[in-house]
Parts: sequence; C-alpha cells; structure tokens
Amino acid sequence: MSFPALEARPELTEYQSLYLSEFFALSASRTSNGFGANPIQYVEIVAYLALGMTNLPDTASEFTEAIRKIDNMYLKVKADKEKKKSNEKSTPKSSKPAPKRR
Repeated sequence: MSFPALEARPELTEYQSLYLSEFFALSASRTSNGFGANPIQYVEIVAYLALGMTNLPDTASEFTEAIRKIDNMYLKVKADKEKKKSNEKSTPKSSKPAPKRR
C-alpha cells in the first residue's frame, strides 16, 4: 500500500525534529475560542522553559520566537484547510438545476 503524503514529506534534521516535538508538546496546551484554535500563549511557552522541558540549546528568546513562527504557520494552514472545506460544502455538486415542485 502506498501513502503519497508520507512519501512526499520532507526529511527533517535532528534539530528540526526536536523543534517539532517541542511544538507538539506545547500545542497540547492550546485553547480554542469556539471558532477554532487559539495561538499557543506566551505564558505556556515561559512555563515550559521554566520547567526545563526543552532539549534545545537555544536561548529562551530564540526558542519563543521559533515556536511562535511555527505556531503561526500551523494556524494559517489549519485556517486555509477549514476555509477550503467550508467552500466545498457551499459549492453545488452538480450543475443540474433542482427539480421543480408542483
């Protein structure tokens, strides 16, 4: 069985892989507002750093900036997917007119 999405995924360096793991750990603390996911809060990133949870050698400001950038990209992709999904639901499936009722 072939999985095109898995075959097309980019190869990550060990460093990028660590950041992705850190992002997923922080993403679990994400809240939502009824319309979708909120960004990861700074307080969550600070708490994560204060607990010594990260395995990355970066400074706190570098780590925070990187996580925020990854989070912004994640939220944009998620919003784009939701918008596309919403557009597909509102687009008629057929060009045939609806039957007339008598």
